[in-house]
Amino acid sequence: MRRFLAALTVIALALICAATPAAAATSRDGWGLFVADDDWDFANPGPLPALGDDFARLRPKVFRLQTVWNAVDRPEWLARTHAMVAQARLQGTQQVVLTLRSNNPANVGREGYFPTPHQHRAREEPLVQQLAGLVDVWGPANEPNIAWRPKEDPAGQAPLDPTVLAGYYTAFHDVVPRHDPTALITSPDFLDAGSLVAFNDYVATYSAGAGGGWGEVVAFHPYGADERGGGPAAPRT
Repeated sequence: MRRFLAALTVIALALICAATPAAAATSRDGWGLFVADDDWDFANPGPLPALGDDFARLRPKVFRLQTVWNAVDRPEWLARTHAMVAQARLQGTQQVVLTLRSNNPANVGREGYFPTPHQHRAREEPLVQQLAGLVDVWGPANEPNIAWRPKEDPAGQAPLDPTVLAGYYTAFHDVVPRHDPTALITSPDFLDAGSLVAFNDYVATYSAGAGGGWGEVVAFHPYGADERGGGPAAPRT
């Protein structure tokens, strides 16, 4: 139960960004949370997040990070993820939450941002196998309803088709228990930006295709940026 409650703090990701420096330096309830999104472009990534003194002062017992969905394709990508997990553990982290994200097509090919469920599973399964025991909580997708293709891309941000996302989750729900049976699973990390109507439609379409698709923990980024009216439509890929 304690593990479950700790993992539930994933839904509070945005609160860390809003914290003052003084508040961020103190873990008042004993379950500090630290978030490291890493670099958006794995073709030319910046320096590895240090996870140094600021991280240590927070004394986080839960550490959430992202890696690209096909991290197993290149040794340096997998090594980068391993290094961040190892450094967090060294600083006292007890639980690691790892969420998969899109990858720049320049690194991968056309499927970088929008892999099919089959392509996604073919990479996620060996990743789970290699990191089993090092990761406590797995998340299938970061902000797929708005920014699966990130805003830094020249074409601008775009969501993932919710029916494709359902395929990702369905495979995830099979792969994680098979290879990392003690780990928990989150829902996709949904983002509240954009139209409330579009958000509801997106989540309903996803959930119907995923047979629920919420895992043991609901992951949600509450930025408070929803608007009434229209929103971006998911591309059909």
